[in-house]
Amino acid sequence: MQASEPTAQTPGRMHFQREGVELSVLDFGGSGSPVLLLHGLAGYAGEWSDTAAWLVRNHRVLGLDERGHGHSTRIPADVSRDAHVADVAYVIEHLGLGPVVLVGQSLGGSLAFVTAARHPELVRGLVVAEACPDADPDGEGVAGIRRWLDRWPLPFASREDAVEFFGGPSLYARSWGGGLEQREDGWWPRFDADVMLRTLSEGTSVSYWEEWQRVRCPTLLVRAGNGFFPTDYLQAMAARLPGARFVDIPDAKHDVHLDRPEQWRAALSDFLAALAPANVAGTLSTYEQGIDAYIRDSVRTPGHEDFLRRVLELLPHGTHMLELGTGPGHDALFFESGGVNVRRTDGALGFVARLRAGGLQAEVLEITSADFGGPYDVVFANAVLVHLTDAQLDLVLAKALLAVRPGGLLAFTVKEGDGEAWSTAKVGRPRFFNYWREPSLLEHVLAAGWRPLSVKHVQGRTEPWINVICARP
Repeated sequence: MQASEPTAQTPGRMHFQREGVELSVLDFGGSGSPVLLLHGLAGYAGEWSDTAAWLVRNHRVLGLDERGHGHSTRIPADVSRDAHVADVAYVIEHLGLGPVVLVGQSLGGSLAFVTAARHPELVRGLVVAEACPDADPDGEGVAGIRRWLDRWPLPFASREDAVEFFGGPSLYARSWGGGLEQREDGWWPRFDADVMLRTLSEGTSVSYWEEWQRVRCPTLLVRAGNGFFPTDYLQAMAARLPGARFVDIPDAKHDVHLDRPEQWRAALSDFLAALAPANVAGTLSTYEQGIDAYIRDSVRTPGHEDFLRRVLELLPHGTHMLELGTGPGHDALFFESGGVNVRRTDGALGFVARLRAGGLQAEVLEITSADFGGPYDVVFANAVLVHLTDAQLDLVLAKALLAVRPGGLLAFTVKEGDGEAWSTAKVGRPRFFNYWREPSLLEHVLAAGWRPLSVKHVQGRTEPWINVICARP
């Protein structure tokens, strides 16, 4: 793959060469976890300016002019879905952004979810607005876009005339007018209509349901009330992904981010606020990609078997347990064999999907952001809290306390040692670990309101662990 280093052309704009195609990226600025915005057919990165204006308060925000659009190559030879997705992955990798939150509308939404499916290591969250995986073998969508583009009275005499054509003063109209360029005879789109039609035709020639069902990152699916898709269709689409969230924005047009910016902001803000922190997201991404390796290398040690038995001895028959980080589900099966009712949860969608495929109940639950529900008799977390920072541990300990009845239990394990580290051991990809000494760990446990019942130091396969059982007073 041939590529050049990015160079600034205008403030905030970078250009790359990928296999003979120029790709233009608009850098809106900001700091924090990165968000990459992907526009729809005939759109451009600048149409996200209103969204980016508030996103930059908490995120590094960039928008891509997709091939054939905006400042990128006007007439690329290859407009396939594969080429578009490769462009997105290249930008993320070349700028060192991954894992990112991908936000896409229409064509951009389709590119976003296919990228998330094919490059899970690059995507930590996904927002898909007004897009679907269906093929369009009859070309009805292409015909509709052709009719729409044919109605444009080109060239526009002025940008103001264009704004009037698109409905008069509004964010929607200004954004479409802002995508035009001035030539000697007037204002023209910054795209070629035949390229748009070819892009849509090639992109909808096959179904992408397989890719949609392979997405393993937290996902928000947004429907516009007056958009292209029925409510029940997108709800069914969301149901195919464990843990996917669905939001319907009433009365919105297809370009929901431009037509209903306040409701769009609320939906996107809520989703972003619920995403896992970087250390948790990176670790979950590793589990998603390394599930088979993790399961193959998971062996119960004598210390862990003793821990399970000690917990079970404290639980009456019929006890209700919340299990955080169920993984392959072995511990849950042990407790169920002893008469415990287990609610299996995991932050890794792949584990949940695998358990469901095996006929077991399981739910997606990201422990730093989700509500635990309850009340339960016990919260059990084996080899889960080890991936949290000190502050995140405090948060989860407090949430667990609220989730159990008075006298209820919390049983968990952490690695013994000092400091924090990322390790590729066991699964070949990086996972975050926080190591603990007993005095410091008990300070956090007591500060959260728990009463320690048992603390044991045991030897794991390669490292020492601390097994803790505590009770809510």
